[in-house]
Amino acid sequence: MEFFTGDTLKNIPRLQEVAAYRKRFCFEQLKEYISKPNTRKVMSIYGLRRTGKTVLMLQLLNEIGDSEKTCFIRCEKGDSIQDLKNVLNDNLKCDYFFVDEVTKLEDFIECSSILADKYSELYAKKIIMAGTDSLGFYLAKKDELYDRTDMIHTTYIPYKEYNYLLGKGLEDYIMYGGTLTDGSEFYNKDNCDEYTNTAIARNIQHSLDNLGRDGEYGALTSFREKGEMTTFINKIVELYTRRFTMEIVNKKFKTHDFLNLKKYAVRHDIVEDVAPLDTRKNEALRQEIMSELEIREPLLNQATEKAVSEAKKYLEMLDVVLLVPNTDEVIFTQPGLKYCQAAAQVEVLKSTSLLPYSVTEREELSKVLLNDIKGRILEDIIFYQLSKDADFNKDYVLDKFKTAAADGEFDIVCIHRMSNEAVVMEVKHSAKRVEQQTRHLNNEQCCQEFEAWAHTKITGKMVVYMGETLDGKCFNVNYVGAEDLLKSPLKYVEQAKENDMSISITPGELAEEIVKFPNSLVVTDNVKNLGQRIVASHSQGQNKINR
Repeated sequence: MEFFTGDTLKNIPRLQEVAAYRKRFCFEQLKEYISKPNTRKVMSIYGLRRTGKTVLMLQLLNEIGDSEKTCFIRCEKGDSIQDLKNVLNDNLKCDYFFVDEVTKLEDFIECSSILADKYSELYAKKIIMAGTDSLGFYLAKKDELYDRTDMIHTTYIPYKEYNYLLGKGLEDYIMYGGTLTDGSEFYNKDNCDEYTNTAIARNIQHSLDNLGRDGEYGALTSFREKGEMTTFINKIVELYTRRFTMEIVNKKFKTHDFLNLKKYAVRHDIVEDVAPLDTRKNEALRQEIMSELEIREPLLNQATEKAVSEAKKYLEMLDVVLLVPNTDEVIFTQPGLKYCQAAAQVEVLKSTSLLPYSVTEREELSKVLLNDIKGRILEDIIFYQLSKDADFNKDYVLDKFKTAAADGEFDIVCIHRMSNEAVVMEVKHSAKRVEQQTRHLNNEQCCQEFEAWAHTKITGKMVVYMGETLDGKCFNVNYVGAEDLLKSPLKYVEQAKENDMSISITPGELAEEIVKFPNSLVVTDNVKNLGQRIVASHSQGQNKINR
């Protein structure tokens, strides 16, 4: 165990380096903890690797600016709570203690309460702890640190914060987002597997090992005894992404949209010139492709339903996944992890001998599938961020909707808590605006089924896409840029309500009025009258202007 205070603390190499970094949004919560009178609590910063835990502590050290009153402690494997107590006792002149990698302490989960009970409460010391083993903090919070700690979880980095900290755009976030690095963890399958293994699977293994209680492994006991638990957790993560990819492929091969690949590609700016694939639907081929994508792992075949459920529970505790209520959908909080694994599965499909296509056609098919994967991940990003946005959730409840016949759906539904009015969304990974994107939103039967199911009224319709936000409407719905929505969700959902949005006048209509009346003042009056006529027509449900 190492510790630094006074002059040795000033000379920590990274201390000055991190001073220039932008701060995570949760930094204010840390400052508040430091500035408050003694709360008799410790502060716990926990999260997966490379999400800014140590940097947060070093930035707060800089803010305090008094190295004589501050002690920075770095724990190592094999250290114990007693080792930490010795360092604390030897440095009681300090008011602030920063304990990095605290979950490496062998008895942290069982003995962590002493940090709050003795050093925070009796000695009025401010103790900020950080650790990579997120599950260890979660378990300690449920037991030893119950009501003795405030918690900051760093694993989830929303797009707005990612963009602010790193200056990278939404496309980068979809493909590599999830850490505060250059995204190399998710650049290829090998890197991604290593991250999943060390940051997630071993996190769970290490935390449960340190818990040291008989039976705590429950249904996972047999995997631990055989030394297979880390592999098992890895395969559960892969199982989620395989199912996700299979759903994309299955849907694409079952629809005519896929068969007219040229039309699809042009709509989404994927390739300039694409030859249509075989127009015959081949059910046998589809089944073979689905079989090719299935995960063949003996560990999963041996696992009981309870063991799989236990693994899922720990992944949720770590904030790795969100299991969407009332659905089979799984949202990864780190989009780069999901995209990387799905892209690797598409690469396997592209190289399989099953596909009766040329090399060029396989490349084109791969681009189409990857675009669909990005679209679904974008949908997940928006849904998860809205679900975590405190201000948004004060006003809105989130949901998803599919018609009974599954021929209509709304990707995301926002229902206002007070008015019970709904804004429905279609999410597209495309910068183009085409009428096909609005087919569900403008499907009267689909809208009626939703309103009956949710006992609400649709007052706003929105396509969220990769293009620019429009002031008016297009194809009778609002078009909102995904980046704009993710940065100001409440603003754009409120604006999407039909009675709040401005009504657009087409250039053709404006030109007709100008030709009729050459005098500029008369033109102004008549354009104003034209706008009033459109608004009146729209309110009566008769507005058919293509905006």
